[in-house]
Amino acid sequence: MTKFIFMRHGQSTGNVEHILSHEVGPFPLTDLGREQARSQKDHPALACEIAHVFVSPLTRTRQTYESIASVNDCVANAPMTIDERIRELGMGGIRGKSLQDAENLRLWQESYVTPRDNGDYDARPAGNGETFNEMRARFADFMIDAIEKFPDQTVMAVSHMDPIIAADSVFLSVRGENRELAAPKNAELVTFELNADDIAELTPIAKMRYN
Repeated sequence: MTKFIFMRHGQSTGNVEHILSHEVGPFPLTDLGREQARSQKDHPALACEIAHVFVSPLTRTRQTYESIASVNDCVANAPMTIDERIRELGMGGIRGKSLQDAENLRLWQESYVTPRDNGDYDARPAGNGETFNEMRARFADFMIDAIEKFPDQTVMAVSHMDPIIAADSVFLSVRGENRELAAPKNAELVTFELNADDIAELTPIAKMRYN
């Protein structure tokens, strides 16, 4: 059984400004965001040996990893890899725009959030963004890889809210469970377990086209 620990990044300047972005460079963590990450140092999920840590390439996730690793030896002692498969949702034409603007908020909700919440996983954010199913595909691929390389071990992934929602959706599909999807707060941890027998269920999801 492979245990997955997904951690959302701490508060970023983009969160404060309500700006959507999937680009690597902009929107670092705020001082509060760094403290949120460090505050998880005694979380029970991080009290065990971690075989590997995977980190989204964006600045806010890399800084979250650096912050938690600075106070938690289990994280600090594990090998770390930047992995594109756990990066932020591709925002399309809404990238870099503030949701404090009513029109941007309307586009975001009508083109992606509302359809996704109603079960339309092929809805595409305005301006040719990434669909929820495409994001689920890359996470399923990530999970298969982790199960094969780290059986009966724990892996950690530092990612983003929408991708962790997608990961949870994949987990529920594999388990055949029906509950509200996890929507983690800044620096929150979400855990679940999968094993080699689950690869058969993960493979069709991973074969969906993704960017």
